[in-house]
Amino acid sequence: MYGPLIAMAAGAALISGLVSWAVAVRYGVRWAVGLPLLALLTTLGLVWQSSGMGFHDRIGVVAAAAVFALPALMGAAVGIGVALIRAKGRPGRRP
Repeated sequence: MYGPLIAMAAGAALISGLVSWAVAVRYGVRWAVGLPLLALLTTLGLVWQSSGMGFHDRIGVVAAAAVFALPALMGAAVGIGVALIRAKGRPGRRP
């Protein structure tokens, strides 16, 4: 039962990390922070809409939202971190 959820979380973290890294390298860290903020806003909207539809198990809704948001946040943090570490080695180039 947890296999598909783990695969979804790993895929979300990988995609988020790659996109955040690419955005940080191309446009800078300020723009790359938008992806984690978008994940948080999406999670907030998911929880808000689901609770309005009559879900009685709020902890289940929050857990389902965390499956989508936390891997994206973790992947974005790693992607931005890698971009910052790589830019540190290149003089005159700062993401």
